[in-house]
Amino acid sequence: MRGLIDAQIPRERYPAAVTRIEKYAGIVDGHEPITELAKARTEERFGIDGLIGPYKGEIEQDLERADSFITGIEGLLAGTDLQGWEKKLRDACRTTA
Repeated sequence: MRGLIDAQIPRERYPAAVTRIEKYAGIVDGHEPITELAKARTEERFGIDGLIGPYKGEIEQDLERADSFITGIEGLLAGTDLQGWEKKLRDACRTTA
């Protein structure tokens, strides 16, 4: 998100941040939620001999940090004049949870 919402980025690029959120959440036609894609890629690897699954502590830590990431994204978007992103971000969080 910081790569799309930054003082050095032209203002007309800011809406791309909201579009990216929608795509990650799978609420745009033709896009699956990134969480479902990650789950599928992980499950594909479970059947490969010699590979171990993800470290439980790492996954737990990532889940614990999710609220912090969401708060950071909200802060970035709130600092712009973009309209309507609040509902889209809520929908995206609900879809990817």
